[in-house]
Amino acid sequence: MNVCYTRYLFNFRGVAASFRFKHLFLCGSPVFHVGEEWLEFFYPQLQPWVHYIPVKQDLSNLRYSHL
Repeated sequence: MNVCYTRYLFNFRGVAASFRFKHLFLCGSPVFHVGEEWLEFFYPQLQPWVHYIPVKQDLSNLRYSHL
């Protein structure tokens, strides 16, 4: 299944392949990034709400209005 066919893309830290996050940006869909425990070399260049939608690990800040 090609993830680029979905309307929204989620990156759950510790669940998906570590290299997946940077490839999600090529799809053109909004990327929801869950958790901030680990950092990859390019994370400092990313800006929340510009490049991705930040989501807390417990999903407490995820609202239906985001979708």
